[in-house]
Amino acid sequence: MAAARQDLANSHGLERQQELILKTVLTRRGTADDGVRAARVQPSTPIEVPAQEPVRDPQTLVAAALADRPELEEARLQIRNSHIALSGSRNELLPELNLVATAQNAASGADECGIERQLGTRERYGGRGRDEPGAEL
Repeated sequence: MAAARQDLANSHGLERQQELILKTVLTRRGTADDGVRAARVQPSTPIEVPAQEPVRDPQTLVAAALADRPELEEARLQIRNSHIALSGSRNELLPELNLVATAQNAASGADECGIERQLGTRERYGGRGRDEPGAEL
């Protein structure tokens, strides 16, 4: 019985504290005004408590509680990022192969006859002879 009385006193104190917070937010003066200090907040809609609470499966409740925890999602992201960083570190340990290729055209000043001797007349003029129409370089 004493515990119930203590709970009632605590709830009344909490109610007064919440009223004071609400009055301070609304008036910006708090208890400086006598009319505001004397006013009481009266709930306009009563709380409806169902006669019987629906019974839920504890497994479902635990799963829903774990799914809604942002710090667990943050930890999952950190683990995923650690795996990515680890794979990057492993890739840095692999051997590295660099290939460099250079191509130069040393025959850029060759005369037309030299090119014809190398390629042949028909290949040089796109499959046509030198004197045939459409034979262009």
